[in-house]
Amino acid sequence: MPWTAYILKSQKDNTLYKGSCEAFSERLASHNAGRVRSTKARRPWVKHYTEEFPSKAEALRRERFFKTRSGYRWLKQQGLICLLCAIVATATLAADPAARRGVINNHQGFLRW
Repeated sequence: MPWTAYILKSQKDNTLYKGSCEAFSERLASHNAGRVRSTKARRPWVKHYTEEFPSKAEALRRERFFKTRSGYRWLKQQGLICLLCAIVATATLAADPAARRGVINNHQGFLRW
């Protein structure tokens, strides 16, 4: 079974979450069921971007890349994230103090705007 590096987007506040797994559809269901502590407060989640790899090591390497500054720039160049998305997320966070705490704590996988 192929491994997947993925980016999810919160429909609640447009935050992005990056991860990797072997069974993507099951993992997405886990995120939306609230079984993942770092994404529970921002449900529901939708698939934003995925890439499949033959091995776990390659998927983890790509996940780590997505979480770097270089990965952020690459995602921007590909049109997968945009300035407008950042503005919307910032406005949402400014209006919701509970959401702001999550970004300030910077749970692993969330973009800091």
